[in-house]
Amino acid sequence: MAERPEFVRQSAQLVKTWGRAGAKTQGVVDPGKYHLDVIDGLKDPQSDMTRTLLGLAP
Repeated sequence: MAERPEFVRQSAQLVKTWGRAGAKTQGVVDPGKYHLDVIDGLKDPQSDMTRTLLGLAP
């Protein structure tokens, strides 16, 4: 199941808002995932989500 467009829009807005506030942010879209299972990618050290998260760490 893919994410609903409204959740994608809200996520993009959060990235913009936090970025304007000075936070280092980046949006990641994981095709085929939705808001209840998207964090499953954190179990895989090679997933886009994990690599992005580690890249944002200071």
